[in-house]
Amino acid sequence: MTTDEYVDLVYANIKDINFSKKYPCVSPNVTESVAQDEFYDMRFCGTRGGKAFLNATRPTANSDGSWSCPTGTSACSKATSPEYTICQADMSLCPITFMQFVPVNATASLDPAVYQVMAVNSDYSFVTSKTVGDNLPLASFRVESEPCLDPTETSVGFQQKFYPFEADNITMTGCSVVEQYNKQYDPRFIDLKLTITEKAVQTESKVIDKLMTQPGYDAKVFETSKSSTVYSFWTRPTATWSLACESLNSKATILDGVSKQGSLEAIDVTRLSRVNYSAWGIGLTGALIMFGCYMGQSSGVNDTSRVLCSCCILTVQLILFIVAVVKLSGYKEDLSLREEMLVQVS
Repeated sequence: MTTDEYVDLVYANIKDINFSKKYPCVSPNVTESVAQDEFYDMRFCGTRGGKAFLNATRPTANSDGSWSCPTGTSACSKATSPEYTICQADMSLCPITFMQFVPVNATASLDPAVYQVMAVNSDYSFVTSKTVGDNLPLASFRVESEPCLDPTETSVGFQQKFYPFEADNITMTGCSVVEQYNKQYDPRFIDLKLTITEKAVQTESKVIDKLMTQPGYDAKVFETSKSSTVYSFWTRPTATWSLACESLNSKATILDGVSKQGSLEAIDVTRLSRVNYSAWGIGLTGALIMFGCYMGQSSGVNDTSRVLCSCCILTVQLILFIVAVVKLSGYKEDLSLREEMLVQVS
């Protein structure tokens, strides 16, 4: 992307309508994007281990209606209900099901056999556990005001302001209402009880230093907003997967069905309907014309003319019906595949 293209893109998203009047000939100091992944002089890292949830071993149903882990494996946690239980042969590969930032003075009473405690700063410790919490493994993590229900969006804080050339001015659009649920925010996310200001995040990542070099950057205006914009740390468990469903179709089978379903093109029902309606419409029009011809016998309309008229109308109607049938038969294999996919995902 050239500088001119970048300027055009930014100006298209500027919310300050007077900006172009103040700085009509601005050429920004284009720099590489910066990963803002450092908080309180720390980076929080995790090691992926064990099986992906797609292939994870889950409890199986017993004849008495109870659930238990397959032979050779054990439940990772006694705190989880069957729906949220992961079975492992090697308990060191069990996933984390609990994490929270806890005041330092509250960690002394935590059982080290249950909780792992890591210092963050003089006020807080980061606490995790594999045997606490009745939920599936924690798999998604966000640092923002509040996670949106639409995972492609990022929330914007109350009265949060961005410098026009700041990348977040383009990418952070706020949370829209997801019509299906009539909600903006994802209720599955858990607040980890720690906050940090946008200014602190951008100071640690050196973004503030880069912004200070940009034309028209008003430190007083933007940094006041950044100091009052507070981000929280959030986590969300893996999406719930019913054991009852899994006993009918494996996760792999269902995901394969969803993948195939997503790759199918939409059936053009509108075009088929138009052809079908046209056939019926021409048939009705033909009937009315024939009725008119019959009533017009006294006006000199002979039998040959009526027959030719009828043949023409019926031929056109037949052609349209054939087109509709051919189009529909072309979807036979497609419909059969869709039916198979529905069985897989239901």
